[in-house]
Amino acid sequence: METLASAWTYPAPTLLVASSRQRSYAALVSFARRFGRLPQVDARLDEQDFGDWDGEPWSLLHGRGDHGLQQWLADWSGQAPPGGESFAQMAQRCGGWLDETVASAGDDDLLLVASHAGPLRALACHALSIPLQHALLLRMDHAHVSAMRRRRGRFELCYWNASHFEAGLFGDHP
Repeated sequence: METLASAWTYPAPTLLVASSRQRSYAALVSFARRFGRLPQVDARLDEQDFGDWDGEPWSLLHGRGDHGLQQWLADWSGQAPPGGESFAQMAQRCGGWLDETVASAGDDDLLLVASHAGPLRALACHALSIPLQHALLLRMDHAHVSAMRRRRGRFELCYWNASHFEAGLFGDHP
């Protein structure tokens, strides 16, 4: 993340926000030092709660032949794992965060968010009106970056899953 922070060429972010997981907060530390701004923590950006399956390798879950896993895989966006939350429930809390944040943000505010693949996909689906069932089509690699901007009351995707911050986020499109 130090490399990403040192390569930042945009105006200083107005707001740094991380999920409540330590690894998300740690991802923003370099940016916080560079811009003299402490990251805010918001649990609404936490990864999906997989309940009884949390922390279990997918290979182990598949190997058990669990009928519940097969049901969940058939409707992973709408059905919750045992004791957990569905992708749709997670998307609702992430979308609520985005709506609230956008409502209180100024036109020129720049937000830098560090979270996890699921919430970032959910935020993109919410912002861009992508059906949740298509969320897994949005590849999200570890320590990669994406950018959206809001213009004329609508979000647009500038880039997704890039290894670096790309130039031209501001003012290059009508």
